[in-house]
Amino acid sequence: MKRNRFFRRGVLLLLCVGVLICPPAWAGNPLKLLFRGAAKETFTRQIPVAKLERILSARVRVTSQQIPPLLRWQKRYVDDTDLPVKKVLKAQTLYSRKSPYAELPFWDQLSHEAKENYFLAANNRASRQVIQQRLQSAKTVQQNQESLWRTQKGFAPAPLENILLEEIPSQAQYILLGEEHDQAVILDFVSRFLTSYQRKYPTRKICLLTEFLPVGQPSKYTLDSMREESPAYAKVFTRAQKSGITVYGLEPQVVFSSRDVVLLDEKYNPGKKKWELWVMPESMRARNRFWMQQIKAMRAQYPDAVFVIYAGADHVAYNASFSLAKEFPSEQTFIAHLFAEDSQNDVYNDWLDVIGGDEYPFRKQKVLSWKSPFLRRVAGFDIRFLISKKDLAPQ
Repeated sequence: MKRNRFFRRGVLLLLCVGVLICPPAWAGNPLKLLFRGAAKETFTRQIPVAKLERILSARVRVTSQQIPPLLRWQKRYVDDTDLPVKKVLKAQTLYSRKSPYAELPFWDQLSHEAKENYFLAANNRASRQVIQQRLQSAKTVQQNQESLWRTQKGFAPAPLENILLEEIPSQAQYILLGEEHDQAVILDFVSRFLTSYQRKYPTRKICLLTEFLPVGQPSKYTLDSMREESPAYAKVFTRAQKSGITVYGLEPQVVFSSRDVVLLDEKYNPGKKKWELWVMPESMRARNRFWMQQIKAMRAQYPDAVFVIYAGADHVAYNASFSLAKEFPSEQTFIAHLFAEDSQNDVYNDWLDVIGGDEYPFRKQKVLSWKSPFLRRVAGFDIRFLISKKDLAPQ
């Protein structure tokens, strides 16, 4: 990231703030880049809140200017949720004492406007990183699409869960299932895979760690409540629990129940689109960081267990900006992407589909994988399935 040239006075103020900022472990350090490249001096006096609020306001402007407008061809590879946020429209979680940033020593003293600016500046930096990563990933796929198409692995007809089972190395301790959300066929597939994995390795301890539950082991009350809004997900977790699998939620409670909303910057998206706050780039970074803390704690408790981490594909892909996959030993990690097959329409699920188009129709391949670890990382996964009802014959 290019460094900005601040006046000497501004640099001194920023350094003073740096001494005071000790962000919560799950939030990371969203202001860290403020101080990169500045002289290493120590200031002990406390910055008045009014000055801190002005600094945060300035950081929103500065970080916004660091994101260049997207060219027309670039927009093809960037999602709406990657774009900078102009305003937080609804932020009960962000402003509350349960906010992910509530442990900051100055948080309670800030106005709502300053708290919003804190998030907006952090999100601008995360947005820039995500956009750069998207464009680089698209370029890398484009450079390797002929090899990706030509060297695909072939698979004999078999139940898809069996194919996945055979592809996962026996030494894998982190099996990451990245899904397309709210697809009944995918949820059925996940349950079937867990059953098959247990049968193959009956003596192994299995932990199912998931985005779709609030942090901790779910109580009967939690699963009963989930059955009202998300019965298909509740079924997966209830069935796993009954079979002896340890189920553990990864999502912070405040995020799990949040309804916070943001408005995207019209400079990048004139449609004035609104999105949930906790799917924005900074939110994804912070959530994944919190998840990793939970995963590490679980690993200390179950050092020999196999962790099946079940979340959205953007949380686990090799080529995602804040991917969980980057945190695990490569030889112990396996990623499967799960999408619903739509036989009626041409669906573009990831970079392979978007870039391959009709010349390299990856979108029509029911199972995708390669022997080459390099190509797997280019694609973002070790194996990908397009799942339909006909693939889920009675077990």
